[in-house]
Amino acid sequence: MGEGGLPPAFQLLLRACDQGDTETAWRLLEPGAAEPAERGAEPEAGAETVGAEAAGPGAAAAAAVGAPVPVDCSDEAGNTALQFAAAGGHEPLVRFLLRRGASVNSRNHYGWSALMQAARFGHVSVAHLLLDHGADVNAQNRLGASVLTVASRGGHLGVVKLLLEAGAFVDHHHPSGEQLGLGRQQG
Repeated sequence: MGEGGLPPAFQLLLRACDQGDTETAWRLLEPGAAEPAERGAEPEAGAETVGAEAAGPGAAAAAAVGAPVPVDCSDEAGNTALQFAAAGGHEPLVRFLLRRGASVNSRNHYGWSALMQAARFGHVSVAHLLLDHGADVNAQNRLGASVLTVASRGGHLGVVKLLLEAGAFVDHHHPSGEQLGLGRQQG
């Protein structure tokens, strides 16, 4: 086991997704598979297909992993690879993880989903991609904050507009039963 009790391969995948390292994530999720160019596939936009040694220490370590890492593995707080990639705005990596079967609506221990992470940091294209794959536009975290609330508090108007167009509730109910409204004074 590695730091925090996570297997080293899980740590590598989560770190790769946090840093937007599609090559390392690919090697961990599909060990032993042909390189994208060898499969006749086009590499992701902006990605180069290189040997593991030239790609960096993460890719070299990933090449040494024998069994594939589960796409929905998580850290001690329940954060998945998809949540890390969404928080970082790494659209090609989010697209890859979704193709590999990542759960679009998985939540960490605090109730945050990948869509909430993308909304929190204002990543419109990632939020759009997650919504296209069935992300819950009205998800709430354990404190009752919705995706729309998170985007609004961050001042991310592009994400707010996208969420409203996707049917986000403007008024939602807090777990305590209190009705919360956006843009209205509570009396």
